[in-house]
Amino acid sequence: MPKKNSQETGQDFEKQLERLKQVVAELEQEDLPLEQGLALYKEGAELVKACRERLKNARNEVEILSQGVFEPFADATMAEVEED
Repeated sequence: MPKKNSQETGQDFEKQLERLKQVVAELEQEDLPLEQGLALYKEGAELVKACRERLKNARNEVEILSQGVFEPFADATMAEVEED
């Protein structure tokens, strides 16, 4: 299966998040039949899982990309003070 690029994945995330909002709105309706409510709940749970996974992957990607690039602010400030 071909790997999606980050832009496609981001669009998928946005679509999933938008659908999750719709599911929540539908679940909040008081006159929702039980079977439909259960189906929506299941879909919502799957969407939450997918969104969490994408966010976790994005966080890991940011951490990997920033390793060695950024220094903690306090360390950088102390190094400048020590040089003077």
